[in-house]
Amino acid sequence: MSFTFDGADCSWPSPEELAKVQEIREKCAAELAALSESPRDVVGDIRVARFLRFYGGKVPEASKGFSDFLKWRVKENIDVLRKGIIDLNREQFHEWVDSVRSPFAPVLVPFFGETQDTEMLALIDATHLGRETLPIFVPEVRKFAQDNMKQIMEHYCDQDILILLVNAPFIVRLVLAFATTFMARRQSNRIRVFSSATGTEIQKILRAIGPPTMFPESLAGSTLGFQLLAWQLGELRAMAFLKAQRIAPGHRLKSCQRCKKFGKDVQQLSDIFSPFESRAELAALPQSPRDVVGDIRIARFLRYCGGKVPEAATGFAEFLKWRVQEKVDVLRQGIIDLKPDEFIAWVDSVRSPFAPVFVPFLGQSKEGHIVIFAAPGYFKATQFVNKRPACHTMENDLMLARAGVEYMMKLVDDNSYERHQMLYSIKVIDAAHLGRETLPIFVPEIRKFAQENEKQMMDMYCDQDILILVLNASLIVRAVLAFATTFMAKQQSNRIKVFASATGKEAQKTLRAVGPLSMFPESLGGTRKAEDIPFYFPLAQDDEKRIEEWMSRTTSGITRHGATSPPGTSPASDGELTWQMQGKRTEAEGEKEIQLDEPAPSGGLLCCSH
Repeated sequence: MSFTFDGADCSWPSPEELAKVQEIREKCAAELAALSESPRDVVGDIRVARFLRFYGGKVPEASKGFSDFLKWRVKENIDVLRKGIIDLNREQFHEWVDSVRSPFAPVLVPFFGETQDTEMLALIDATHLGRETLPIFVPEVRKFAQDNMKQIMEHYCDQDILILLVNAPFIVRLVLAFATTFMARRQSNRIRVFSSATGTEIQKILRAIGPPTMFPESLAGSTLGFQLLAWQLGELRAMAFLKAQRIAPGHRLKSCQRCKKFGKDVQQLSDIFSPFESRAELAALPQSPRDVVGDIRIARFLRYCGGKVPEAATGFAEFLKWRVQEKVDVLRQGIIDLKPDEFIAWVDSVRSPFAPVFVPFLGQSKEGHIVIFAAPGYFKATQFVNKRPACHTMENDLMLARAGVEYMMKLVDDNSYERHQMLYSIKVIDAAHLGRETLPIFVPEIRKFAQENEKQMMDMYCDQDILILVLNASLIVRAVLAFATTFMAKQQSNRIKVFASATGKEAQKTLRAVGPLSMFPESLGGTRKAEDIPFYFPLAQDDEKRIEEWMSRTTSGITRHGATSPPGTSPASDGELTWQMQGKRTEAEGEKEIQLDEPAPSGGLLCCSH
């Protein structure tokens, strides 16, 4: 076979794995006893081993995942749901699905063949996707996916060896390129996307799956029609699908999974990780600053985990371990107590001139929330990767990004204690011109960088945003974000608002709640000149002097050992920085009248066209 299905380990569980499987069963004894039935495909060695492999062979994590799965089955009566259909042969099952599904539902065939090695895989034909209203732009379908998709992926983990998406238009490839940066590598490695079904590489893969007679003509096969397709996304008539649900009240959207609504909340296991797991990690810290270990920081983990102490303790312990492993406390020395203008000046002295426009402090709201500004449309991703001195690698940029978040979190913490309320950051993103330069996710080094670090940063610095406001967003940007938020927890997606224009009534109302016009650039309907915003002016093509200075550097401004000595500093004997600057942090001028509430528990992504 010319193509090898290597997206997953297909070997039979080893003796060591089987021993761990038994250990998982012992930890989940109570949940197993609560099942009304114990079929092999639910509790057998292979099913438990899937959880074990999904969690990288780690018994505690696999036990938690398997326990959640078993509790969910009991709560949702899954064993009752499958009675009468689980033992049907494939043809009978297809006939039953056809008898109960909506005629407007997406084309999904749960079994249309198998490879020579009997592997099960997902084959998706994206032909005509966009001809009908995109499902992510239909609120009910979005909500349905958001409530159920992540849950199903977690409970039916490690099932796919390959997800093959063929005939994908540009917008689909862009959305998936963005989405896979937030997936674990073992998941993203199983996804292959092709713009055509006739290319050499895709045909090699299809031939490895099966003969041309298995596939329809749209996949360069010889079978007519769509009756054999695994997924035919372009044939989903989302609006008609919803109208049909309204016409037939006995079979609503929530009934499309065998007339059974999946639960929105999965009960979390509380006895695997001790609530006091963080004690050892706290003792291991070289320093214990308030913004890292104080009540407000720990409360962020608690709120992020829905008030559940075991999960919050686990998250906080991971955060502390990560800080020690990555020497984050060393990284921030010498810069964490700078005033905002001093910190921005330091960032400007060490950043690449091709780096994305990201201002860690634009100002603050009347309530004290820190306002951050970004303009990704000016990011020269290709030059950012290729034009850099040998002393400044992508790792140096990672250190700079961490320093920026550490500094921002320190400001938020200081303001929270000063005002005696839980404060957050507000990210204001100007998406104008995004696409004029090469999109970052299409630059391999940037994709790899994001994939390895983005999710980790989000986990470690959790519950920091009260609002992420994206303005001047093109259709493709709105589609990407609409898709991405379906895989986010609702508490995260509720904080994101997206507008096609910055000048619309709703967008301007939201901006006024953040701050006065004088805080924002003219591109957002504000009165602030671009030259008055740090890093905002895009690098001129003829700015040879700055580029030459950048390329001639022999030392980077920041490493894993912390900041080096930019202007205004002198190195201390122990390698730390002693900043020759004095003065107190000044607050931004011109604050806003309207107050922002704490992150709401309900709501959703707001995509506006005005």
